[in-house]
Amino acid sequence: MSTRLNRLVVVSALALAVCLLACGHACADTTNVPIDRSLFEGVFAGDANPAAPAVQEKFEFYDGPFPDDRPSSFWLLYEFKGRDISERDVYHALIRHFDRKGKKDWEIGIGAGGQLYSWRGPWGEAIAPQAAPWMDEVWQATLHSPVAQQVLNAIRKHDKSENNLTGTVGEAFVHGSGSKIRPNAYTPEEFKASSGMCMFYLPMLARWYDTENKSYSMINLGQSPTQPTVLDHKILFYSRYRYLGGGILEVENVAFNFGEYDYGRNGIPWGGVRTTAYPELFVSEPDGSYRFIHQYFGQGSTFMRQGTQTDGWMGSAAKKDDPNCQAFGFVFGKDFPGRKDAAGKNKSVNCAFGRGQMDKPDGLPGKRAYTVMASNVAGKLPPGQSFWVRYYLMVGTMENVVKNARDYRKKIDYNALNITEQQATLHPLYQRTLSDGSVSLSRDASKGNESVCCVYNEPVLNSNPLFVIRELPRGRSIVTTDPYGLSHKKPFKNPLPKDHELYDKLESTVKYYTHESQAGKRLKWQLLGFVMPSDKAKGEPERYVKLSTIVDSPGTRGMLALSAGSGFGGAPESRDSDSRRVR
Repeated sequence: MSTRLNRLVVVSALALAVCLLACGHACADTTNVPIDRSLFEGVFAGDANPAAPAVQEKFEFYDGPFPDDRPSSFWLLYEFKGRDISERDVYHALIRHFDRKGKKDWEIGIGAGGQLYSWRGPWGEAIAPQAAPWMDEVWQATLHSPVAQQVLNAIRKHDKSENNLTGTVGEAFVHGSGSKIRPNAYTPEEFKASSGMCMFYLPMLARWYDTENKSYSMINLGQSPTQPTVLDHKILFYSRYRYLGGGILEVENVAFNFGEYDYGRNGIPWGGVRTTAYPELFVSEPDGSYRFIHQYFGQGSTFMRQGTQTDGWMGSAAKKDDPNCQAFGFVFGKDFPGRKDAAGKNKSVNCAFGRGQMDKPDGLPGKRAYTVMASNVAGKLPPGQSFWVRYYLMVGTMENVVKNARDYRKKIDYNALNITEQQATLHPLYQRTLSDGSVSLSRDASKGNESVCCVYNEPVLNSNPLFVIRELPRGRSIVTTDPYGLSHKKPFKNPLPKDHELYDKLESTVKYYTHESQAGKRLKWQLLGFVMPSDKAKGEPERYVKLSTIVDSPGTRGMLALSAGSGFGGAPESRDSDSRRVR
């Protein structure tokens, strides 16, 4: 049984066993269209075997209105002074944990962009103060494109006004959280006509709570860390959060590349903790022991190691050598034996760590107070492909965190997730005529309506996601495979000389203000499923229907949906276990 709930309480009926009690409330977000569970079944399928808590535990998943009892005093927003920004902007859901007496003792904040932005408990707030509010110093998936970096480097070389602090052409990274919007990218008149946003959390395409394995899943549209951008990243991030008891959170991410760039450093996750809450960084050794390290992220060559140079885990503690002090653990894995990337090379994991800012003269952390704890898996993510990663975060006493980290290191995994058309499941789409006479599509049937086509539920190899994008609160709406289909676009002045190898590419590009429409309205994205470019489809011709014959808009031409008579349900049991399984 799966359901979308605002509140789901999980209580252990006996020690070492967990049972579920559910109670729901009306969701405050009336614009969200409930989506069928099958969008998550294909990606996050597998047995649910959570570790049994050692003691009775009670916790709940909550995604109702922002709670009145959430104090904001923990946050220092030191880059956006004078802006009306609060935790309410990022908040999406909470995982609340209660002690034996029923008193709340900690809670995890899950952000609108899919990021883990808070873990608050007796130690205070585990997540660092914020420069770019909840878009950098958080736990999130990230990707980096060497191809996009080459374009960015060329622009910056020939246009000195473009730099890391004020640049208005985007970044070569893709964030699993959101984007800062550069105010200097607008003229005063343009800003006045704009949506007025200074933050843009990743569009949430779907979300689901699964009562069977006690997990909360989300699909978000990846973005450049800054807006506007000339780098048209096209990445979907899937995130699943599952509490296992004993202070252990399992996190799984899927990244699907439906664009034209290759991605390299697959930084899943990028994360860290608040240095003032956990000042003592410790990193495991290959023999399972650990040692405390005081160093700065990015300085020298010691801030990064191969996974095999560790036991696959690290953490930060409130004190050195105190087994009863509070600690925060991150389990990233030692190696991935037998796993290969698209080029056939063995995959390996690297980890990175260190304080994000030099200490003050008195030896105390600076205002950033951020200790980086991150990992990335070596390998490529080419266009049309996807992969998944599993890692663990944990809180508790230093003694328990170290014990759990050693145990869960063996459960870490990473692999390709390239589902074929023959293996995918299907879902029907229904035609809608909007008030302005235009045609749209929906996953939800209306009385008497027959389906006009089918789409794949999963990110099939070489497929394209199909979106409905609309202006808020009311305005235009389109069905398209182009995630920038309604976004505000401005001409881009090409700074490269005509003899430069990238001149032609940049001569035809535009600057995307992804977050808003040409009319300055905010945009909302919804995922309908996945369709195939006509040159990538592998099935029999009669299996398909041209999408443009159903809804003709930019981004539908050259795309194939499945004919309404294709039948429903694929053959999940026939999928190759190494290419699909996430358990």
